[in-house]
Amino acid sequence: MKNKALVKFIVMMVICLLVGMVGGFLAAFLGDNTSPAALGDLAAIVGFYGAPILSLLAFLVVLGIAVPHFNQAKQSAEIWDGDDEEIIDDAENKLNIALIASNTGFSLGSVLLSVFICAMLSVVDKGAVPRNAVTRVFVIVGIGVYVVNLIFSVVFQQKILNLIKKISPEKQANVYDSKFESKWMDSCDEAEKVIIYKSGYKAYSNTVKVINVLWVCSVFGAALFKIDGWVPIVIGIIWMTLIVSYQMEAYRLEKH
Repeated sequence: MKNKALVKFIVMMVICLLVGMVGGFLAAFLGDNTSPAALGDLAAIVGFYGAPILSLLAFLVVLGIAVPHFNQAKQSAEIWDGDDEEIIDDAENKLNIALIASNTGFSLGSVLLSVFICAMLSVVDKGAVPRNAVTRVFVIVGIGVYVVNLIFSVVFQQKILNLIKKISPEKQANVYDSKFESKWMDSCDEAEKVIIYKSGYKAYSNTVKVINVLWVCSVFGAALFKIDGWVPIVIGIIWMTLIVSYQMEAYRLEKH
C-alpha cells in the first residue's frame, strides 16, 4: 500500500514537472513571437463580448433547473401528510438541486462579472472596441444580468428556506439575518451537523487544489500576459489563510 502511494505521488510529481516545462516553453515561445500587449488586447476583447453572453446563458440555465425543481418540491410538501417519508425525501432532494443550481449560477455570475469588468476597463483604456450602441448593450447586459442574478439568488434562497422551515418547523434561521450560519447550526440535529462538517472539509480540500492550480496559472500569466504581479500574491495570501486557519482551528479543538 505504501509503495503504491509512493508510485502515485512520484507519477503526479513527474506530470506536474512536465506540465511546468511545457508551460514554460510555450510562455517563452509566445513571448518571443507574440506581443504580450496583443495577447492581452485579444483576451480583453473576448472577455468583453463573451462574458455577458455566457452570464446570460448561465442565468437562463439556472432558471430552467432551479425554478421547476423548487415548484415540484413545493407541490410535494403541500400534499405531505407528515408520515410518508418518500414524499418528503423527494421534496428535500429537489430543494437541494434547486439550491445547488442557484448558488452555482450566482458564483459563476460573479466570476463572469469580474472578467467583464476587467476586460471593459482594459478595452476602454486602449480603445480596442468602438464606443457605439452595440458596446453599450454589452455593458448593460454584463452588469444588468449580474444584478438580476443577485436579486434572484437572495429571494430564491429565502423561498427555499421558508419551504424547509415549513417541512421542519424547528429551523429558525433567516437568510437576511447577519447571524444566519450560527442560528442554522443551532437548529440542526447531530446527523445534519455531521453532513455540514464533512461537506465543509470536502470544500476545504477542493479549494486548496483549485488554489494550487490558480497560483501556478497566475505565475505563468504574470510572465506571459504581463498581468499584475499582485494576482499570484493575493492568491498566495488566500492559500496561506486557508491552510493556517484550518491548522490553528484543529489545534484549538484538540486542546479542548
